[in-house]
Amino acid sequence: MCSYVFLVGQCRAPPTLSRAVPRDTNGRESFPIRTEVTYKCHDGFVKIPGKSDTVVCLSTSEWSTIGEFCNASCGAAPRLKSAALRKEDEAKNYCPPGSTMNYVCRPGYESTELRPVITCLENLTWSEAPEFCRGKSCGVPKGPEHGRAVVLTNDQYGARADIICDEGFRLHGQTFIQCLLKGDQVEWRQLPTCEAITCSPPPNIAKGMHNGSNVEIFVYNSLVTYKCDHNYSLTGEASIHCTAKDNISGVWNGSAPECKGSALNTAGNSAEPEGGGPGFDTRIGIPAIAIAFAISVIIIVYIRKYQKKKCSYSVNPDSSKHQITMEHDFHMNESKHNLIFKV
Repeated sequence: MCSYVFLVGQCRAPPTLSRAVPRDTNGRESFPIRTEVTYKCHDGFVKIPGKSDTVVCLSTSEWSTIGEFCNASCGAAPRLKSAALRKEDEAKNYCPPGSTMNYVCRPGYESTELRPVITCLENLTWSEAPEFCRGKSCGVPKGPEHGRAVVLTNDQYGARADIICDEGFRLHGQTFIQCLLKGDQVEWRQLPTCEAITCSPPPNIAKGMHNGSNVEIFVYNSLVTYKCDHNYSLTGEASIHCTAKDNISGVWNGSAPECKGSALNTAGNSAEPEGGGPGFDTRIGIPAIAIAFAISVIIIVYIRKYQKKKCSYSVNPDSSKHQITMEHDFHMNESKHNLIFKV
């Protein structure tokens, strides 16, 4: 049968604790005098501040006295976006049930009527943190000139608002603004600008001109109207206007018209009237006049050559009507014809 022989000047195994175990003893059963053994707490327990976690082998071959130094504790206090632990609570690592942690509002936030305190509960969890700090307000955002700000959530610290430019303007800078710190206060920062969308000068046309010759900048919706030189007519839309492509680049909404002359123009004769409106059509009117004139000449010659006048007038005073008789002798095909005009 084996037996353990204890040697004088040594200590036996260190005392057993309910909430901790010795560190690095490697299963040894004896320890020389002045040997120190340190304990570590079991999982779920932490060292109580101010209590010793070490024993020493004394000259009497006894271990120094040690009490329970571990206790249940809540873990680290939660980190909050709007608040930070008070300085005196930052170093706390032992929080038994019933203990509290105090917070202060972070920059950009302000206190509410609620107490900034959480408590370690019996189940070793922290009580829910109420909204004891809220973001400072930047107020209603003012959009840039020729634009507006659209608030996405609220106007408090950290909030964002989208910037939308008016029609005919494009955004220069970020597409949003943000409520940020300025000293110990907050304000909307990084405001972009809205720039006017412009078009390049409109194209010139041959045998014509437009009314924008003296304009330096053609802004969105600018209208340019073309007209042709004398004896030329316009083909296509007379006006074009400046519009936007993808609300970024200015472009003209169509092609410039053309000025074209008629076939008579090329021979040096007068062309159709400008503007293409209703008027006298020389292609029909001139030949018609020439034909009418020729017919009139023929009739006059015919009458003078063949007509012989014989006029007789008879007046009946007893009649209520006067009768004038004019006789004309026409010798045509050897027959005589009388023409009588009655008045």
